[in-house]
Amino acid sequence: MRSAESSLESQLASLTARFVMLLQQKPYEAVDEHLTLLSYRAAFLMYFNKTSKMTMKEIAANLQVTMPSATLLIERLVERKYALREQDENDRRQVRVYLSSSGESLVANKLKIERRRFEEILHMLTDDEKKAVLKFFDIAFDKLTSKVSARNKSV
Repeated sequence: MRSAESSLESQLASLTARFVMLLQQKPYEAVDEHLTLLSYRAAFLMYFNKTSKMTMKEIAANLQVTMPSATLLIERLVERKYALREQDENDRRQVRVYLSSSGESLVANKLKIERRRFEEILHMLTDDEKKAVLKFFDIAFDKLTSKVSARNKSV
């Protein structure tokens, strides 16, 4: 039973990766072509972490990159005026990073574009297929939320 289950998981993972690659083949609209995918991920991370300014260590850990790589990603965002740096009030050695208003606009525009792309795909599906997709995302979101919550409690 386990091998059939892992085969199914492997097929789903492969299909998901192919789906994401297919979405990315369409040219980006109204986004900065000077930014890498990881730079966008860093911007998204800061966008969804509006409660606080992030340290470079937090950014590196969340993106699963080295500190030098995180520094380069943030430098690119700062150079393009999408992010700002400031010294921590309590520890001057610590630098905190957050999105500027143009960085927030960049991410908001990118979210609109991706939503529109996904809606184009959904328009091709029948109502039953849309319900199946919705059910999948509901289940996956619940499980991912539970996993993240459990991980945060253990930290």
